[in-house]
Amino acid sequence: MGTKSITRFYNEEGGLVFAFCRQFDGNIGGQGLDVLSILVGKGIKPSLKRAKTSLNYRDMESVAKDVFEKIAAKYEGECVRSAARMNLIDFYYTIRVKNGRLHITITTWGKTIYSGLLDEMPMEDEE
Repeated sequence: MGTKSITRFYNEEGGLVFAFCRQFDGNIGGQGLDVLSILVGKGIKPSLKRAKTSLNYRDMESVAKDVFEKIAAKYEGECVRSAARMNLIDFYYTIRVKNGRLHITITTWGKTIYSGLLDEMPMEDEE
């Protein structure tokens, strides 16, 4: 058994854009740090002509695609597109955009352990 997680991406209107499940290392020291390392210092700038630059994305679809592709490539066979909610998931990572800034909420078994700006998320490993 692994520590399963679901990472969900929502647009500014609150609509679900994309969700994926990771079979192993879904804890803060695994999935949490992987998401943080990809997105720290980045935001949304709708006026971009390309899907992303080094510091910004055009929309949440391009954020979700970038995160999923990078994590799925790093952990081949562990990540699959999924429903936004499943049974027996250890960690939920919910990424939203508000005023161009990325926010993340992390919950485990119904308890919120972090909710705020992604750039302000503590970077320490949980161990």
